[in-house]
Amino acid sequence: MMAIERRPDEVAPGFADIDVALDELRRGGYVIVADSEAPDSGVDVVVAAEHATPEAIAFLAIEARGVLYLVLTAERGRELDLPPLQPEPGLESWTTAEDQRWKEGFRVLIDARDGISTGISAHDRARTVALAIDPEVGPEAFVRPGHMLPVIAHPHGVIGRPKRNEAFVELPRLAGLRPAGVASSVMTAEGEIAALADILPWSERHGIPLVTVDAVRRAAAVRTRWLRREDERALRTTDGTFPLTVLRHPTTGRRVRIVGTPAAAGESTPLAVVAACSEGEALGDERCPHRGGPAAALARLAEVDTGVVVVAEATAPCAALGSLDEPSDEVATLVAGALADAGCSRLRTLSPDDPPPAWLADYAFAIEP
Repeated sequence: MMAIERRPDEVAPGFADIDVALDELRRGGYVIVADSEAPDSGVDVVVAAEHATPEAIAFLAIEARGVLYLVLTAERGRELDLPPLQPEPGLESWTTAEDQRWKEGFRVLIDARDGISTGISAHDRARTVALAIDPEVGPEAFVRPGHMLPVIAHPHGVIGRPKRNEAFVELPRLAGLRPAGVASSVMTAEGEIAALADILPWSERHGIPLVTVDAVRRAAAVRTRWLRREDERALRTTDGTFPLTVLRHPTTGRRVRIVGTPAAAGESTPLAVVAACSEGEALGDERCPHRGGPAAALARLAEVDTGVVVVAEATAPCAALGSLDEPSDEVATLVAGALADAGCSRLRTLSPDDPPPAWLADYAFAIEP
């Protein structure tokens, strides 16, 4: 996987570079994660569960003053056999569909079975967390109900669901730690849950770096192997024979195809990013804005020794794919992940009329003339 290199001036004011946040987690520190850069964005503070010492738990309880919870991967949740929170019998009518969606990942609270007193102290909750992330420990090590709230992240992390809970497992994973975090909302002096505009002075006072969910998603897209490999073969065309790799998004099922051979490590790879859909390519719909793009790119690829054509697939009518100049997060993540999977980090144009999309720089690809 590629390494991210981002200049400090490319980070929005008040926010930290993703590597600053990862270093902080490795040192046992905290990171604030915001839904977005909007002033009213929701925020939480997290520490890697691996570093959730009694001191760290006490800091969150005293300084953040919000609900404290442990975010685990879906796999770990299954290993611990954590049942979901359910409304009490007879009270179902009081629970709305929105309530259930919000609490979808919530599990019954737990305590460590041994080595604690009441379960509520910082020491007790730190022990419960330590056992919950220990791969050698099973469900028999816990009693329910307890005082630590487990929350289960999406099975595919922040790629599958770009929200704060998924970022709380993705950040430790990217930092080389166990993929689990202990998080808390932050309460203001007036007793309100802090939004981004409220958290900035608190972040500065405690020296805690601040990142967005989107920054975590972009880092995960190019630093982890998350795409499903469906096929690898030789593609025979009228312009020649090229290596072909077909990759699939694990959640949406959308495919992306990589055609060609990347340049050697440290060298820039000529690139074209095109789209394909059934209306334009298979049926020849003249209204399709993507019609003919793959064929033209392959013809140009045949003229160079190394180069890559990335073909994004439309899973619905081609209008749903959108412009590749301003793609959806799903399509952008898919293309960036495919390029990282192929080992590309430095890119240049394959065709003078079709330079690499500028948004690839947001994923820390170096784009050369």
